[in-house]
Amino acid sequence: MIELKSQIVVTDNFEKSLEFFKERIKPGYLHIFQRDEFKVEDAKDAIKEAYIAAEKEKYIVLAAQKYNIYSQNTLLKILEEPPSKVVFVVITKAKSSLLPTIRSRLPIVSLKKEKKELFDIDVKDIDLKYVYSFLQESKKMQRDEAKEVIKALLKSSFESNLKLKEEELDQFAKAIRLLELNSNIQNVLTTLFLIILEAKRR
Repeated sequence: MIELKSQIVVTDNFEKSLEFFKERIKPGYLHIFQRDEFKVEDAKDAIKEAYIAAEKEKYIVLAAQKYNIYSQNTLLKILEEPPSKVVFVVITKAKSSLLPTIRSRLPIVSLKKEKKELFDIDVKDIDLKYVYSFLQESKKMQRDEAKEVIKALLKSSFESNLKLKEEELDQFAKAIRLLELNSNIQNVLTTLFLIILEAKRR
């Protein structure tokens, strides 16, 4: 359930969540940054707004289908230590699209059924920083979740026309089998991420 406090809201229905805040907060104290892709310049605009003084509590709502990794890194500090009387709300369609460091800053409210939530991974975003952050989070990942990650990686690879060799594709099938044999999740995912990074360099 959404409340009037700093939080991450996971939902498919952005408009309904935004309406919740519009109905309860006066326009001068509600600032919505809604984008298809949230970029560094959007993060800087939100931060600038946060430092404009207000007499009462001010709500800054960020709503985006996708947050690129650089915009998230820009937001880290202010989410951890927001100015006085500033409440940040981040609305996303999948918590997995946010860095673990962002997720650790705010409580997460999911308006979706967890079983239906798929990992939202775009191979275009994958670089060494992304891989490091993702693997840090995977320490707590369950095997079923890891299988969903593998499927999402493969799906995004095809959608992005990433040229994977036959033996590399075989590694994805092998990865599922390894998880069923209780292999280390991080080792399995690391292999696949390295394959994708190599394919992107070709």
